Amino acid sequence: MHKIFYALSILFLTSGILHAESFPEQSLYSIEMSWTDESNQTVKLSQYAGKRAVMAMIYTTCSNACPLIMKKIRSIQDGVGEDFPIHYILITMDPEVDTVDKLALYKKAQKVNKANWHFLRAPKNQTREFSQYMDISYKKMPDTGHFM
Repeated sequence: MHKIFYALSILFLTSGILHAESFPEQSLYSIEMSWTDESNQTVKLSQYAGKRAVMAMIYTTCSNACPLIMKKIRSIQDGVGEDFPIHYILITMDPEVDTVDKLALYKKAQKVNKANWHFLRAPKNQTREFSQYMDISYKKMPDTGHFM
C-alpha cells in the first residue's frame, strides 16, 4: 500500500508542475489506452495531461487497503480545498466484477459525486498492463475474490 500512495504522491506532485508538452514520451499520459468511466463515457489519460491529478488502483469489493486509499485521497482533497482543481482518478483492478454500474454505485457510496472524481475500468489485460506502468503488482485470490 505504501507503494500505491507513493505513486499517488509522485503523480500528484509532477502533474501540477509540468505542462502537457513537456511530458516525456513514456509518460502515463502518453499510453494509448481507452478506459470507460462510471458514466459509461470513453476516457483517455491524455485528457489529464498538464492537469493536477491523483491516481490510484482500487476495486469496489475491497475491504482492507482500498478504504485507506480512499481516506488518504480524501485527505489530499480536504488539504488542498475546493479552489485548487485536482482530478481524482481511481482505476479498478477488478474489471470483471466492477462494471460501469458498480463503479457508479461505488462513487455514490463514497460520497464523491463531484465531476473531478473519475472511476475507470478497462478489459482485464489492459488493466494488468497499466498496473505494470504504475509498478503495482497484484493477484486475485481464487477463494475470496480479493487481491493481494
